[in-house]
Amino acid sequence: SSLWIFRRVQAEPREPKKIEGSDGIKTTEGENPHAILRTYDVLVTVEKQQPRTYSYGGGYSFAEGWNGTLELTNSNFLFKRNIRGRFLSRLGWRDELGYLVDARLTEPWLIGRTRGTLRLSAKKLEIDDNVRALQGSFILSRKLGESHRLDLRYSYRDLNQPVPPMEQSTPIEIRLPEEQNPFSTTVSSLRFSWTYDGRVRYLNPIGGMFNEMTLEYAGGLLQGETSFIKT
Repeated sequence: SSLWIFRRVQAEPREPKKIEGSDGIKTTEGENPHAILRTYDVLVTVEKQQPRTYSYGGGYSFAEGWNGTLELTNSNFLFKRNIRGRFLSRLGWRDELGYLVDARLTEPWLIGRTRGTLRLSAKKLEIDDNVRALQGSFILSRKLGESHRLDLRYSYRDLNQPVPPMEQSTPIEIRLPEEQNPFSTTVSSLRFSWTYDGRVRYLNPIGGMFNEMTLEYAGGLLQGETSFIKT
Protein backbone atom coordinates (compact mmCIF):
# COMPACT_ATOMS: atom_id res chain seq x y z
CA SER A 1 0.00 0.00 0.00
CA SER A 2 2.98 2.34 0.48
CA LEU A 3 3.45 2.24 -3.32
CA TRP A 4 -0.15 3.50 -3.84
CA ILE A 5 -1.14 0.36 -5.83
CA PHE A 6 -3.47 -1.19 -3.25
CA ARG A 7 -5.82 0.44 -0.77
CA ARG A 8 -5.81 -2.59 1.55
CA VAL A 9 -3.67 -5.72 1.85
CA GLN A 10 -4.73 -8.50 4.24
CA ALA A 11 -2.96 -11.82 4.82
CA GLU A 12 -4.73 -14.73 6.58
CA PRO A 13 -2.83 -17.95 7.47
CA ARG A 14 -4.72 -21.14 6.62
CA GLU A 15 -4.73 -24.45 8.44
CA PRO A 16 -1.49 -26.42 7.79
CA LYS A 17 -1.83 -29.40 5.47
CA LYS A 18 -0.11 -32.72 6.06
CA ILE A 19 1.86 -34.21 3.18
CA GLU A 20 1.06 -37.88 2.43
CA GLY A 21 3.81 -40.24 3.39
CA SER A 22 5.35 -37.89 5.95
CA ASP A 23 4.05 -38.56 9.43
CA GLY A 24 6.77 -36.57 11.16
CA ILE A 25 7.59 -39.41 13.60
CA LYS A 26 11.24 -39.66 14.53
CA THR A 27 12.92 -43.04 14.14
CA THR A 28 16.03 -44.55 15.70
CA GLU A 29 17.99 -43.33 12.70
CA GLY A 30 16.70 -39.84 13.30
CA GLU A 31 14.25 -37.65 11.36
CA ASN A 32 14.71 -37.39 7.61
CA PRO A 33 16.13 -33.88 7.09
CA HIS A 34 14.68 -33.71 3.59
CA ALA A 35 11.14 -34.68 4.53
CA ILE A 36 8.52 -31.96 4.15
CA LEU A 37 6.02 -32.57 6.92
CA ARG A 38 3.52 -29.80 6.38
CA THR A 39 2.77 -26.93 4.04
CA TYR A 40 1.38 -23.60 5.21
CA ASP A 41 -0.95 -21.67 2.94
CA VAL A 42 -1.60 -17.95 3.25
CA LEU A 43 -4.67 -16.29 1.77
CA VAL A 44 -3.79 -12.76 0.58
CA THR A 45 -6.69 -10.40 -0.13
CA VAL A 46 -5.96 -7.07 -1.84
CA GLU A 47 -8.19 -4.13 -2.66
CA LYS A 48 -7.05 -2.04 -5.61
CA GLN A 49 -6.51 1.66 -5.00
CA GLN A 50 -8.73 3.98 -7.00
CA PRO A 51 -6.42 5.88 -9.39
CA ARG A 52 -8.09 9.29 -9.10
CA THR A 53 -9.16 11.14 -5.97
CA TYR A 54 -10.07 14.72 -5.14
CA SER A 55 -10.74 16.71 -2.01
CA TYR A 56 -11.74 20.27 -1.23
CA GLY A 57 -12.37 22.36 1.82
CA GLY A 58 -12.47 25.84 3.28
CA GLY A 59 -12.15 27.69 6.53
CA TYR A 60 -10.81 30.69 8.36
CA SER A 61 -7.51 31.26 10.16
CA PHE A 62 -5.92 34.32 11.76
CA ALA A 63 -2.85 33.94 9.50
CA GLU A 64 -4.66 33.62 6.15
CA GLY A 65 -8.20 34.84 6.79
CA TRP A 66 -10.81 33.09 4.69
CA ASN A 67 -9.28 30.31 2.60
CA GLY A 68 -10.20 27.42 0.32
CA THR A 69 -8.25 24.31 -0.72
CA LEU A 70 -8.54 21.94 -3.68
CA GLU A 71 -6.43 18.78 -4.12
CA LEU A 72 -6.39 16.35 -7.07
CA THR A 73 -4.37 13.10 -7.19
CA ASN A 74 -3.92 10.36 -9.76
CA SER A 75 -1.93 7.26 -8.76
CA ASN A 76 -1.57 6.02 -12.36
CA PHE A 77 -1.03 9.30 -14.16
CA LEU A 78 1.27 8.40 -17.08
CA PHE A 79 2.12 5.33 -19.16
CA LYS A 80 0.43 2.91 -16.70
CA ARG A 81 3.66 2.78 -14.67
CA ASN A 82 2.11 3.87 -11.37
CA ILE A 83 3.48 7.38 -11.85
CA ARG A 84 1.63 9.49 -9.29
CA GLY A 85 0.42 13.01 -10.05
CA ARG A 86 -0.70 15.49 -7.40
CA PHE A 87 -2.02 19.05 -7.69
CA LEU A 88 -2.78 21.23 -4.67
CA SER A 89 -4.05 24.80 -4.65
CA ARG A 90 -5.02 27.06 -1.76
CA LEU A 91 -6.28 30.63 -1.82
CA GLY A 92 -6.67 32.91 1.18
CA TRP A 93 -7.57 36.52 1.76
CA ARG A 94 -6.79 38.68 4.74
CA ASP A 95 -5.10 42.01 4.00
CA GLU A 96 -4.21 40.81 0.49
CA LEU A 97 -4.46 37.70 -1.65
CA GLY A 98 -2.35 34.73 -0.54
CA TYR A 99 -1.93 31.59 -2.57
CA LEU A 100 -0.20 28.22 -2.73
CA VAL A 101 0.03 26.11 -5.90
CA ASP A 102 1.93 22.82 -5.78
CA ALA A 103 2.25 20.20 -8.56
CA ARG A 104 4.20 16.92 -8.29
CA LEU A 105 5.00 13.88 -10.41
CA THR A 106 6.43 10.83 -8.63
CA GLU A 107 7.97 7.72 -10.23
CA PRO A 108 8.28 5.00 -7.52
CA TRP A 109 10.90 2.99 -9.45
CA LEU A 110 12.95 5.60 -11.28
CA ILE A 111 16.29 3.83 -10.67
CA GLY A 112 15.60 0.39 -9.26
CA ARG A 113 13.94 0.98 -5.89
CA THR A 114 14.91 4.66 -5.87
CA ARG A 115 11.93 7.00 -6.12
CA GLY A 116 12.09 10.20 -8.18
CA THR A 117 9.87 13.27 -7.75
CA LEU A 118 9.57 16.42 -9.86
CA ARG A 119 7.96 19.32 -7.99
CA LEU A 120 6.90 22.80 -9.10
CA SER A 121 5.36 25.29 -6.70
CA ALA A 122 4.41 28.93 -6.29
CA LYS A 123 3.28 30.57 -3.07
CA LYS A 124 2.75 33.88 -1.33
CA LEU A 125 1.45 33.50 2.22
CA GLU A 126 1.25 35.90 5.13
CA ILE A 127 2.82 33.24 7.36
CA ASP A 128 5.95 33.69 5.17
CA ASP A 129 5.74 37.52 5.33
CA ASN A 130 4.06 37.58 1.91
CA VAL A 131 7.28 36.57 0.16
CA ARG A 132 6.49 35.42 -3.37
CA ALA A 133 8.37 32.15 -3.90
CA LEU A 134 8.66 30.23 -7.16
CA GLN A 135 10.40 26.87 -6.81
CA GLY A 136 11.36 23.86 -8.90
CA SER A 137 12.79 20.72 -7.30
CA PHE A 138 13.94 17.25 -8.26
CA ILE A 139 14.16 14.67 -5.46
CA LEU A 140 15.68 11.19 -5.30
CA SER A 141 14.57 9.08 -2.33
CA ARG A 142 15.63 5.58 -1.29
CA LYS A 143 14.48 3.48 1.68
CA LEU A 144 17.14 1.42 3.43
CA GLY A 145 15.39 -1.29 5.40
CA GLU A 146 12.32 -0.55 7.47
CA SER A 147 13.51 2.54 9.34
CA HIS A 148 16.13 4.41 7.28
CA ARG A 149 15.68 6.72 4.26
CA LEU A 150 18.10 8.79 2.18
CA ASP A 151 17.03 11.85 0.14
CA LEU A 152 18.92 13.97 -2.38
CA ARG A 153 17.17 17.16 -3.51
CA TYR A 154 18.10 19.89 -5.97
CA SER A 155 16.03 23.08 -5.77
CA TYR A 156 15.95 26.41 -7.55
CA ARG A 157 14.00 29.21 -5.86
CA ASP A 158 13.12 32.72 -6.97
CA LEU A 159 12.17 34.83 -3.93
CA ASN A 160 10.69 38.32 -4.00
CA GLN A 161 9.12 40.57 -1.39
CA PRO A 162 8.09 43.99 -2.72
CA VAL A 163 9.32 46.91 -0.68
CA PRO A 164 6.41 48.89 0.85
CA PRO A 165 5.90 52.17 -1.04
CA MET A 166 7.77 55.07 0.53
CA GLU A 167 6.12 58.34 1.35
CA GLN A 168 6.82 61.40 -0.76
CA SER A 169 8.65 62.98 2.16
CA THR A 170 11.26 60.21 2.20
CA PRO A 171 14.66 61.62 1.18
CA ILE A 172 15.78 60.57 -2.28
CA GLU A 173 19.16 59.49 -0.89
CA ILE A 174 17.69 56.44 0.90
CA ARG A 175 15.37 55.34 -1.88
CA LEU A 176 16.52 52.23 -3.74
CA PRO A 177 15.95 51.59 -7.44
CA GLU A 178 13.90 48.52 -8.25
CA GLU A 179 16.89 46.60 -9.66
CA GLN A 180 18.62 46.93 -6.25
CA ASN A 181 15.66 45.64 -4.27
CA PRO A 182 17.24 43.81 -1.28
CA PHE A 183 14.15 41.64 -0.91
CA SER A 184 14.65 39.80 -4.22
CA THR A 185 17.06 36.89 -4.70
CA THR A 186 17.52 33.45 -6.24
CA VAL A 187 18.71 30.29 -4.46
CA SER A 188 20.17 27.24 -6.18
CA SER A 189 20.80 24.49 -3.62
CA LEU A 190 21.59 20.82 -3.17
CA ARG A 191 20.30 19.12 -0.04
CA PHE A 192 21.15 15.70 1.40
CA SER A 193 19.15 14.21 4.25
CA TRP A 194 19.14 11.00 6.27
CA THR A 195 16.05 10.00 8.25
CA TYR A 196 15.61 7.31 10.89
CA ASP A 197 12.03 6.56 11.92
CA GLY A 198 11.71 3.83 14.54
CA ARG A 199 8.42 5.03 16.03
CA VAL A 200 5.91 2.49 17.28
CA ARG A 201 2.50 3.22 15.76
CA TYR A 202 3.28 5.85 13.16
CA LEU A 203 0.06 7.90 13.39
CA ASN A 204 -0.14 7.94 17.20
CA PRO A 205 3.32 6.99 18.51
CA ILE A 206 3.65 5.35 21.92
CA GLY A 207 7.41 4.78 21.72
CA GLY A 208 10.45 4.64 19.49
CA MET A 209 12.65 7.35 18.02
CA PHE A 210 12.66 9.78 15.08
CA ASN A 211 15.94 11.38 13.92
CA GLU A 212 16.78 13.49 10.88
CA MET A 213 20.10 14.94 9.69
CA THR A 214 20.34 17.37 6.76
CA LEU A 215 23.08 19.20 4.92
CA GLU A 216 22.23 21.90 2.35
CA TYR A 217 24.68 23.73 0.10
CA ALA A 218 23.66 26.77 -1.97
CA GLY A 219 25.49 29.08 -4.33
CA GLY A 220 29.09 28.59 -5.41
CA LEU A 221 29.26 25.97 -8.16
CA LEU A 222 25.45 25.83 -8.21
CA GLN A 223 25.18 29.55 -9.09
CA GLY A 224 22.30 31.59 -7.67
CA GLU A 225 22.54 34.95 -5.92
CA THR A 226 22.56 33.56 -2.36
CA SER A 227 25.26 31.31 -0.92
CA PHE A 228 25.17 29.33 2.33
CA ILE A 229 25.84 25.98 3.98
CA LYS A 230 23.11 24.86 6.35
CA THR A 231 22.88 21.80 8.60
